[in-house]
Amino acid sequence: GYNANIKRLQYNPEEAKRLLKEAGYENGFDITLTGPNDRYVQDEKIAEAVVKYLAKVGIKARLDVKPKAVFFPEVFQGKLEFYLLGWFDGTFDMGRTYFKLIHTRDKDKGFGSLNGANFTNPDIDTLLEATASMVDQEKRKGVLQYINKLAMVGSIACIPLHYQQDIYAIQKDRGVKFQPRPDRWMVFKEISKQ
Repeated sequence: GYNANIKRLQYNPEEAKRLLKEAGYENGFDITLTGPNDRYVQDEKIAEAVVKYLAKVGIKARLDVKPKAVFFPEVFQGKLEFYLLGWFDGTFDMGRTYFKLIHTRDKDKGFGSLNGANFTNPDIDTLLEATASMVDQEKRKGVLQYINKLAMVGSIACIPLHYQQDIYAIQKDRGVKFQPRPDRWMVFKEISKQ
């Protein structure tokens, strides 16, 4: 689903204020940003930074951070309208990711399980479901790229903030052979003595 033609939205507070005014929110609005404080590297500080950026355009965000054991059930239950969530799918399949994050919630089918804000776009749903049975990988890739454009430019289903880097350390004189995997898994049979 990666689409090189999608350009990152630029930080532009003046444009954000204009859009808020156009949408009838010239004086901003109040919202709660919920997030975990013990799941991601610097998760609480990231949430605090988001609140500060929102304040610059007149959005009054209240920060509600909590332990992941409380936070994630609230996401799964659809109780949160605006929240900080990290996501990485070890399969690198955008379709699988979007089925969980942005497909309209459907408990019977298992779709939208992490769509806690209850985002919905019937066009995206239809296209996603069509990709599940596509055998032609080039066609599927094209549809996923289009979905990515709809979700990240047309609808702004979610706003990517950063890619969390993992850090691994091995003491040189121990003779350990370890190559980090792109899927972030640590498979112990792949770690050996040199």
